[in-house]
Amino acid sequence: MKVESQLKTQNADETVVYRLTKEKKHKVDQVQISGNNTLPSSELSPHLAVQKKHLFSPGKFSDQLLRASTKNLTAVYQSEGFSSVQVTPTVINRGQNVQILFRVKEGPRDIVSSFQVEGADTLPQSQYAPNGLKLQVGKPYSQANVEADRASISANYLQAGYLNSSFRETASSVSKSDPHHVNVVYHIYEGQKFMQQSY
Repeated sequence: MKVESQLKTQNADETVVYRLTKEKKHKVDQVQISGNNTLPSSELSPHLAVQKKHLFSPGKFSDQLLRASTKNLTAVYQSEGFSSVQVTPTVINRGQNVQILFRVKEGPRDIVSSFQVEGADTLPQSQYAPNGLKLQVGKPYSQANVEADRASISANYLQAGYLNSSFRETASSVSKSDPHHVNVVYHIYEGQKFMQQSY
């Protein structure tokens, strides 16, 4: 919206007149994702904060929404094992119409080469991870998956009465020449099991 002010003086009185002009809204003609060879656009599009125009809306676009969209796409890729992904937004203005393109440079995918759990001596995996673990050999390695496993394991140990249990993860590259294949170890310290007393 454009705002103009004008000062009018009549006799000894001064009056300020504001004139508001409503500017035309930009219409988002196109929102595209390119370079996404591994993850389909149908899986990425729901994470975009910018939106293409449709019948009753000119779409949604601002610098803040553009930054949020870029951040969201990056996070999705990182959760799928693409730790070095780069997402670059481009905005093309054509009059009142806007075209938005997100260029994705996926980079190599981090894969779990070997995986083991140490320290789970008394509680079987069917109890500390009844729904399985996110990290598995041959699957993508990401901190999002590690954090999901950490939360699940910690919650199940707590529920089983292990109030002082702890979780630590170590990860190392298979070799310097192959940094995107990772050996992972989950270290679990169970601690003492506390029995609930009945009175």
